[in-house]
Amino acid sequence: MSKNETQASVAEAGVILPDEETVRIKIPKDRNDKREVLFVSIGMRNFIVKIGEWVEVPMCVAKVLRRREERMEASEKFINRSRSK
Repeated sequence: MSKNETQASVAEAGVILPDEETVRIKIPKDRNDKREVLFVSIGMRNFIVKIGEWVEVPMCVAKVLRRREERMEASEKFINRSRSK
């Protein structure tokens, strides 16, 4: 998939600015979650990121998604510790 195609899959909702640093990411599919896209909103900018495909996103979107993953892992650990007591 070309850079333009991956940017197009993200740019459906948000605009990647010309001088904005981008990174290529892939959000893994979760067999328990049937969503095909993930909505990310940063300030007044909104993005729809496809799940299970390599996409080019602004660095700020990648950071939000990384933080989301970290918070989900921390939440899962907390729940597991609570259940084992």
